[in-house]
Formats: sequence, structure tokens, C-alpha cells
Amino acid sequence: MIFQELYFERKRPLFILPTVKHSRLGPKLDFSLKWFGYKCSNEYWETILPIFNRLYDLQRKGIKWNELTDKFDSVYYPLLKAFTAEINRQYYSHGKDIPTRLIEYLFAKYDFYKSIGLDKDRLTIVQVYNFKGTLGKKSKEIRFYEVTLPTRIIKLDFAPGKKHIVELYLDNGWQLSFRIHNASTIVEPSLKFDIQIVGMPSTIITLEEYWK
Repeated sequence: MIFQELYFERKRPLFILPTVKHSRLGPKLDFSLKWFGYKCSNEYWETILPIFNRLYDLQRKGIKWNELTDKFDSVYYPLLKAFTAEINRQYYSHGKDIPTRLIEYLFAKYDFYKSIGLDKDRLTIVQVYNFKGTLGKKSKEIRFYEVTLPTRIIKLDFAPGKKHIVELYLDNGWQLSFRIHNASTIVEPSLKFDIQIVGMPSTIITLEEYWK
């Protein structure tokens, strides 16, 4: 089966953004160590622990998240502010390692194909994540360009008018959003991230094949 590049075959462009790992913030979860390989700073822990201690107290009282009317101002916003400050702190300390390791953590450290089946359209889509340049080496018909990983943080800030979403702009075409939210009915000292890839390099190729 020979796949054709998506934009050659469709009248309406079809671009499917990938799903990535979703992580959490918690009083003992060292996200920086997990994502980048460098421990969170003391400044980060000193900032977030009072917030999570309050959530512990609310949990013991059985308070529900929908009863916590100030959660955006007292929980989401200060946690995300500490989160963004820590990423910037790590970036200033370790430079280009931070953007590169972030993408490797969210996707994978190794090259891979992602296959998506759309039954309604009778279509199979394959996305090519050629980070290390190992894919398609033996093919004489298709050339897969090596994906350029980011090395610089251009901007990391709250989305306009939002206290629970931050946007990260990187070089080489990468853009992500981080939305923090609760994942339970009762207040608990743990919050989830919904991480979305908003923009990717054009070297991540999307291929398609319609079924007969």
C-alpha cells in the first residue's frame, strides 16, 4: 500500500492533532524531574505546598469542587503561575534541553508511526513522527523528513482571559496549551493537565489511504 500525502488528495485539508501524555500536579509530584530530568526547585515546593495543604483540609471535610467558588483564583491560577515559573527557572538553568526533553516526554524518545482509522470516511491516516531520522530509510518511493525538535522557549504565559490555561510557544513550529482541571467530584490534593498540541512542524507528515 502506497500512501499519498494528505494535502494532495483531499479538497478540504484534514489535520488531526496527536494525543499526548497527560500529567498531574500534586504536593509530592516532581513534574520537572519526570519531564526534564531535573528536580523541581525549593521555590516551587514552597509556593505550591500551602495550596495543596488547603486542598487536604477541604478533602477531609468532603467539600465538592463545584462548591469551591474561588477555585480559579485560589487553586488553578496560583498553581499554574508556580508551574510556569518553574519551567522558566529550569529553562534558564538548562537551556535547550528543556524544550527538547518536553517534546520527547510528551510524544516518545523513539521514532514511530501513528495509525488512525476513520470508518465513516473509509479512510486510514498515518502520521509519521521521525524525530531521530530512522523511518523510511529503505523506501525508494517516500521520503520522511527528520522532525526538528524545539530548542527555545519563545513565550510561556496564560491564555488571554483564562486563569486555568497557559500557552507555550516554542521555536521550529511547536505550540502547546496546558489546561489544569480537577478530575473528581470531591476536592482532592491532585489536579490533572489536559495538554494539547496546537502547532507542529510541517516535517511531521500526514498520509492517507482510502478503502475500496
